[in-house]
Amino acid sequence: MASINLSNSKKDEILKKMAIWIDEHYSDNELLSVLKEQLELSEDEISALGWDLKDITENIDIQNEECMEYLKKAVKEYCDKNGCIQAYWNYNDTASKNTIQEHIYNLINKETDMLLVDKLFDEISEINYDWQSALEADFVAYLIETAPNDKIKNYIDELDNCCKLYDELYNCGYNGIDWNIEELLLNTTLNVNILFGTDNERNYDMGSIVTAFGNDYQTPFKTWNLDNNDVDRLDNALTYLIHQQGHTVKEVYDSLVLGKNTKSQFIEGICTDITNNSSEAMSELGIYVELSGRDIIDFCDNLQKGNGYIVVDKDTNIGIFNEWSGTCGYPDNYLEKDFVVPVDMIRNVQIEGASKSKYEYTINQVCGMCGDFWKDNALDYTKTAPEVVQENLNTVLEEINAEVEKISELEEIER
Repeated sequence: MASINLSNSKKDEILKKMAIWIDEHYSDNELLSVLKEQLELSEDEISALGWDLKDITENIDIQNEECMEYLKKAVKEYCDKNGCIQAYWNYNDTASKNTIQEHIYNLINKETDMLLVDKLFDEISEINYDWQSALEADFVAYLIETAPNDKIKNYIDELDNCCKLYDELYNCGYNGIDWNIEELLLNTTLNVNILFGTDNERNYDMGSIVTAFGNDYQTPFKTWNLDNNDVDRLDNALTYLIHQQGHTVKEVYDSLVLGKNTKSQFIEGICTDITNNSSEAMSELGIYVELSGRDIIDFCDNLQKGNGYIVVDKDTNIGIFNEWSGTCGYPDNYLEKDFVVPVDMIRNVQIEGASKSKYEYTINQVCGMCGDFWKDNALDYTKTAPEVVQENLNTVLEEINAEVEKISELEEIER
């Protein structure tokens, strides 16, 4: 057999390549086959390496161990405490309104169990593939540049060429890109319309408020025509608001139907809202808030849990709205105290400016509100149920009917 001499550089090149393949746990015969096929070496050249397979494996194990220690150290130095490469956003980068709108719609309709941050992470990872590649390319360049010797540099380079580098990096504590979703959300400000409805109200196709309290031209405040058969229509978000604020439906009817003066700014605000509502049928109670940063995450998290209560700051604008035909009452900040309402009473949420709409109109499209209309820092959350006024609504209807009948009789006598 002819004698063949291989240079040290050639041996290092072979060793470098074999270090990649040895991890595949080839048998001795399979490893020889790999050497022949992948490196196109003859048996003479393999013999000229001067090693037997045991020596090769031991040599490679030593080199791999040294490289793994270096990679572990580099991950700790280059990445954050979670082993991630940080992505940093410009001040004018924002999260997608459309994505958040779609996610909230799916939460309300129980069509997802994904967290908002995970939804945004998946979307950003998909649409920022080039940015991710650039961030990781910088990391690879750092690994090669700071490698303590040429053997490790060559080994990393070969791993990268064989698309195995990130397998090793993940084994050494690397966890990919941290897209800094919370930082992105800090740049994101949303004008949000939160719309409420009780279960019974939804069963009546959101027509209960107009039926029970009237609008700008019809019953009950011009011609009273409600009786005990209509008591179910009083199961609506507006009635809940009245009771939660410490007042009664009787007070509202006294003002609307009987024309009695009220000293309560809340009752006055409710009545003004009702008598300015031009909706002929469907209406809903809405609050109007500004969400940004952590507020967006907290709102979505509580919406996803679906229990507990949302606490709305008393200085928040509130009012009757019709998203289907684009009408409203007179929204204003007429609350007397914080509005504490069950999270599961939230029927719809609109983000102004989101194009993937699951609704028809927004308050801004109808009224053209200015930015201060949406209250910032307006929401909090609690597990404690609020105290609400307990009122016999059948009795209320009977009393109002009796007073309306009495007034009618007096008017008839005067005529």
